[in-house]
Amino acid sequence: MFKSYPNPINLSNHNKKKMSPLDHDQLSLDIDRRPDIITYATRDYDKFNANKYNRDVDEHLIKKLIDSMQKIGFDDATPIIVNSALEILDGHHRYYAAKHLNIECIYKVNDKFDLQTYIMKENARKNWPTLQQIKFYTTHGNNPDSYKFLFYLHEKYNIRLDVILEIATGGRNAEIGRKLKSGEWKLDRKNELENFCIKFFEIMKLLKKLNIPFLPKFLSRNCAPAWNKLFLHPQFELSRLIYQLECYKDQLHPGTSGKTHLKNICHLYNYKRRNCINHESIKWSVKKEHN
Repeated sequence: MFKSYPNPINLSNHNKKKMSPLDHDQLSLDIDRRPDIITYATRDYDKFNANKYNRDVDEHLIKKLIDSMQKIGFDDATPIIVNSALEILDGHHRYYAAKHLNIECIYKVNDKFDLQTYIMKENARKNWPTLQQIKFYTTHGNNPDSYKFLFYLHEKYNIRLDVILEIATGGRNAEIGRKLKSGEWKLDRKNELENFCIKFFEIMKLLKKLNIPFLPKFLSRNCAPAWNKLFLHPQFELSRLIYQLECYKDQLHPGTSGKTHLKNICHLYNYKRRNCINHESIKWSVKKEHN
């Protein structure tokens, strides 16, 4: 069972102190004292199944749970939630930790746990990574094609998702952030976004090859709009930017904001050349709604 999740990590070297039979008995007794809540305990781990909503397994989180469970056991205040088919809806990290320690897995059955409940639960957590959000909404939500395209660009061009999102949304505000996290966001201008990724990918490769100082700043979400503003300028030529970087990389300096990033990038682009692009002529504004 649980075929979609074979053992995800190698925990053979992690501390594996097992609980005594007395610990198991006491844990079961504590559960029996709560007749108002139907809670179960089992060490038959193979009875559980994966669920399509489950996000990817986090190795670091599982190891933290193992360390915690070695000290206090499986906290029955936070049982695993399953449906009547015993698909794990919430708590697959706890499942793996309990399985590793061979302690009783505490679970409750809840058939009312649907997609919207899952989304609310994950959005309430601060550690739901952007990559996992996007990946989840490629198969759920109102606009899966928009999220699939973001994930496609991320995988094809190896560009960080926060960089792609910064360009795709024109700068996120609270409303756009809410739509992204609820699966309601819709992407327009796909061609424009992929054109940015094509150019940014070439610049990214070159910057890494040249071992540019402060490289992370030039590849960050904060600097991405500056690159995009330059890419969209009618006089921009990618070949010229590549040449300037190869010849005068020492002229490229990081900025402290999007505007200063743009100013410094334009300085490099114009260095010792005619037909300059004036950074002051480039309108710098962040659209409040770009969805």
